[in-house]
Amino acid sequence: MIREPHIKAAIIDTLLANRMVDDDSVIVSEMPVASWSRRADLVVANGKLVAFEIKSDADRTERLASQVEAYWSVMEGVTVICAPRHAHTVLESMPSFVGVFIAEAGENNVEIELARKPHIRPLSPDAALRLMVVRDLHQMLRHYYGAPPSSDDRSTLERLARELPTPVLRANALAAVKRRYRKCYEDFLSVRQNLGSTIEALPSLRRPSWNSGLAKPSLVKIGSALASSDPSVTPVGKEAERLEIPRIPHVLPRLIR
Repeated sequence: MIREPHIKAAIIDTLLANRMVDDDSVIVSEMPVASWSRRADLVVANGKLVAFEIKSDADRTERLASQVEAYWSVMEGVTVICAPRHAHTVLESMPSFVGVFIAEAGENNVEIELARKPHIRPLSPDAALRLMVVRDLHQMLRHYYGAPPSSDDRSTLERLARELPTPVLRANALAAVKRRYRKCYEDFLSVRQNLGSTIEALPSLRRPSWNSGLAKPSLVKIGSALASSDPSVTPVGKEAERLEIPRIPHVLPRLIR
């Protein structure tokens, strides 16, 4: 029987082995979204933000629709990776924009094969704002307006932020996620190297405490979802260079490049 940790470790190993996550990337395990009511099994933040939901042999699929809806409201792509017994249900029930991969147990590893390519779209302004805490918004506004905002009220900061171009909001949201999870991810890589095992290092890839300034968005209906002076702030240009979404090849590692 193939279990979630084995699938999760296989995804991470594949991404790292094929160098599809670079020094500017982070991988997040159990990232909370949608008022902390859902946690994405894996999120990859690189040139784009992609969530992976895993359904192993031991899992059920009753909550999958609501999980995907929550992820799609704040991600640029969503992919379900499931055991063969769930393949028919997932392919029949998931919207066409959701990618599907099938995970099977090989002799000494987990083999992951493409069943359906995902659709990738840039973050909307609403999604970008939801991904930033008050501190992130404050830093972004200070960087672009040349002076710190006079208020730390989130609604005021969001109102000011909405005057910025969408690519700027997107780039800063992506940079904020990377900053928030950078140390956790680097600690995981260190433990993984010391142990020589991804699956044994997985507990170290836990999420940090979330700031109370995070937005708590209501779920967006799937059908309508398509629609710094501080040196720690990643320059927008670095992320903006990656806004163009390339064609998605039929292999898992290139899902996020």
